[in-house]
Amino acid sequence: MERPGTSALALLSAVPVMTKERFAELVGVEVGVVRGMLDRGHLPALKIGRHRLVNVAALQARCLVKDSESGFLIKEEPAVYGRC
Repeated sequence: MERPGTSALALLSAVPVMTKERFAELVGVEVGVVRGMLDRGHLPALKIGRHRLVNVAALQARCLVKDSESGFLIKEEPAVYGRC
């Protein structure tokens, strides 16, 4: 459920880390899907104590890397975070 006055895209771009539950809610997938993506290394994570947070800032940085020749969005290291 979105908070009043905020869009999902605005929150994803403004918050550097968030819980897997909140990320799943904003992206529109089940929490288990996000958990699986974190377990497999497809989403960057930050661990604080026993809590694992989705590192949204790292995900954005990874997805914004541009190929200087083609101008298309690319993945710098395909095996690290999965598809952008």
